[in-house]
Amino acid sequence: MAEATGHKTGKLTSWLAVGIMVLGFAVFGVALVLGPIWALFWVGLAITAGGGIYGMSVGIMEDYG
Repeated sequence: MAEATGHKTGKLTSWLAVGIMVLGFAVFGVALVLGPIWALFWVGLAITAGGGIYGMSVGIMEDYG
């Protein structure tokens, strides 16, 4: 199906990395809105950074058409 539309959906590992980064962004965003709750902010930032590191380790930047 990807050939028919010209689009590639990406690898599952790339989407997992994106999901981790979105989760971390949501955590530190909520921490800022609710307080700010600095401990939760740093936890969310660490999750986001961890997702970025994971994404780079699985080759998320090479996952293109």
